[in-house]
Amino acid sequence: MKSYSRILNLRFQKLHPGRLPLCRQTALAAVLIILFTGCFTYAHARQSRAGFELEYRPMYESNIYHSYADTNVTGALLNLVSARARYKANLSTRLKHSFVGYAVFDLYSGYANRNKTSVGFVSKPIYRYAPFARVSAEIDISRRNKDLTDDSGQSLARTLKKSKLDFALSNRLNLGDLRLEQRIFYGIDDYDERDTVVITAVDTTRTKLISYDYHDISWELLARYKISRRFYLRLTFANKNRSYDERRTYTVQYGAIRGRPYAIRKYRENTIESRIEFPLLKMSDFVIEVVYAKRKDNFENFYGFAQWQYKIKTNLRWSTNNLSTISFRFKSKDYTNYHTGNTGQNNRVTIDYADIQLEHHLALSPLVTLSAYLRNYNKVSNDPSFDYYNLTMGTGISLQY
Repeated sequence: MKSYSRILNLRFQKLHPGRLPLCRQTALAAVLIILFTGCFTYAHARQSRAGFELEYRPMYESNIYHSYADTNVTGALLNLVSARARYKANLSTRLKHSFVGYAVFDLYSGYANRNKTSVGFVSKPIYRYAPFARVSAEIDISRRNKDLTDDSGQSLARTLKKSKLDFALSNRLNLGDLRLEQRIFYGIDDYDERDTVVITAVDTTRTKLISYDYHDISWELLARYKISRRFYLRLTFANKNRSYDERRTYTVQYGAIRGRPYAIRKYRENTIESRIEFPLLKMSDFVIEVVYAKRKDNFENFYGFAQWQYKIKTNLRWSTNNLSTISFRFKSKDYTNYHTGNTGQNNRVTIDYADIQLEHHLALSPLVTLSAYLRNYNKVSNDPSFDYYNLTMGTGISLQY
């Protein structure tokens, strides 16, 4: 017989804010703050502007499960549907506020287990406290889900549904041709963890799957120097710290030995990015990026790596209505502690990525734009199980106001 007192208690836990998980308490508080500031913004706006954007892209993807074996490669039609509504208001000569609501759907024909969705909204106030300086905050709350597909192309029998909260605070200084910006980020990813597995075929006892919940704390320093009109140099340094709330692993200090203590899995990642942007033609530009990243993980033989990335990109404006974007990205990643049965204990996993993207936009009117898209993605490793090749191409139409 069911225990109604227990059922009521569970429902009370869902409804009572004091018993909600920290992430959901924080998200609830953020929602209330955004609603309050939204009402305040609407009531006190001196000038406001609203708009929307709708986009549909019918695509074809050649390897939807990212399989390395040719016999397991599966191609399918992909429908990308996105919608975005925005509202911007000037509350005073110094204070501005914007709101954006968005929804993005990746829908595979005949393969619903690969579908991805994201629905959320963003609140961003900006305050100019000096003629050369401003501070801004950004709160992004979303609801997402995607399937769990590992690097070897195996589609695991689990769908990851989560609530996501991101908060960013930045300060920007414009000192003539030099721009300096400091940013602080905090993010929480709260997975539902409602999926369970049956212990035996007879017993209906179930156990909760391991949680993927994590939170991020990071900061970023950015410097941009304007050499001349449309000619910029930019240097960015970022530090990211992620801690998984419930995933306990063996530590590097003690190793994976039975009886040794566990610790919450976490990592620290430092990134340095340099970027040069300069004019190519009268209305076009060319961008060169070089990025170095170093990640240190506290779990032995896991995800710590060193990475170099090189990217070139050009935006070619053929006319006022025609814009082409071409980019090439090459990335190499070396896992300093990670080896597999394919590499052997004396070698470490290395992965190279080559990514080419072509995109063209044709504006039929200020409201309607047509597009064509092609992406060729190739991933190669000394462990063949990490290899895969994927070709994505298609067209699109967008409506914006």
